[in-house]
Amino acid sequence: MRSRAALLFVGIQFVGLTGCGGEQPSPAGAPDAAPEAEAGALAPAWELSFESAVGAGEEDTLCQYFVVPPGGLWVQRFEHTLSDRSHHLLLLPTALSAEQIPAPGVIHACGEGSPLKHTTGGVLYGGQPGGTSVSFPDGSALRLEAGRVVLLEHHVVNTGSAPIATRASLKLVSAVAVPEREAGIMHFYNWAIFVPPRGEGRAEMTCEVGEDVELSFGHGHMHERGTLFLAEIVEGNERAPLFETRDWDAETVSFGEARVRAGSHIRFGCSYRNSDDVPYFQGQSATTDEMCSLTLGYVSQSGRRLANAYEWCTTHASGVVGVGQLSCQAVDRCSEDAWRLARAGQGDGSGSALQTCFNQGCDSAPRRFRALSLCRAARCEAACGVAPGSGGLALSARDDAACVACLTQSCATEQAACDDAC
Repeated sequence: MRSRAALLFVGIQFVGLTGCGGEQPSPAGAPDAAPEAEAGALAPAWELSFESAVGAGEEDTLCQYFVVPPGGLWVQRFEHTLSDRSHHLLLLPTALSAEQIPAPGVIHACGEGSPLKHTTGGVLYGGQPGGTSVSFPDGSALRLEAGRVVLLEHHVVNTGSAPIATRASLKLVSAVAVPEREAGIMHFYNWAIFVPPRGEGRAEMTCEVGEDVELSFGHGHMHERGTLFLAEIVEGNERAPLFETRDWDAETVSFGEARVRAGSHIRFGCSYRNSDDVPYFQGQSATTDEMCSLTLGYVSQSGRRLANAYEWCTTHASGVVGVGQLSCQAVDRCSEDAWRLARAGQGDGSGSALQTCFNQGCDSAPRRFRALSLCRAARCEAACGVAPGSGGLALSARDDAACVACLTQSCATEQAACDDAC
């Protein structure tokens, strides 16, 4: 649900992960022991809501900041209700204090790039159109610390000929006591989508699971060209369905008991049909862009939150799955061309070009190229003429003897994996 289009090489840079090889992702800040209560009584429930208007034929992203009440909450159940023509609801974390909230009340045009939108990584809750009530298992809950500032985001698409009144409501129901286990939210976002003109497209992603977990609820998210969303649990050579829908705006669903073992992957994909004469790529607009994301509520076996890299699908074994035929080396050169477009100031075409490079790679090519490019940036930057800020793209000296020697010595594993992709 969150657009990454403005960040050209976010997919290469792992949303903040650096280095190469087998480094482990950093912890998510979860406690080392059982959860403890904050000072003061837990708030029994907290309801967030706001109303606004959206003009005829307009699409708007509406936001409002809220401060977690004294005592904090351990959220055991979410209940949301969205008005007609809603597209999605998100509860997002921020690093703000109450005194730093940039604007009171409802904020319009609060999409990616808005100067009034100050959020950090991850998602605290995500909901689809309509209304639903979903819960974590007994004895587990999501922690919201007292005084924390969060942002409620409501995306609305008014395709009608008259203005409409909109309303978003989210009720967070707290556990009656501090739970034994801290629950969390996984939010997996595929930033590389390409749907050709007058044709069909597909986008896939695979996300490593770092510990035994129980999935409680979730939803897949697409835009209006989406024809199929399929999520599976992959363990070795075995695949088990998680959920499937042909509705691009399907409601959030409860899973009952959906257990996933450590080392398995959650793999999901979106299929699209395009009847227009222009291509579509990943982006925030529900009408002029496409999306493919998966949001899941979970509880780990240890009762602690997973590391950020597992919650956001950014470990070295995770990432975009190619649905085309480009080799890893071809994705490398294609990405270099995309960077040159960006450097030449040729508008949005550069971001679209990069998405196409990754999407049209063969199955493992995007992930193996990503590992190679990061290793190249970390260990062979000078020898390979890596472009600053490019996430490891070598534009001038990739085939020079010095670069080849450095890669052979410092990135041999990543280079070999790239050579053998698919």
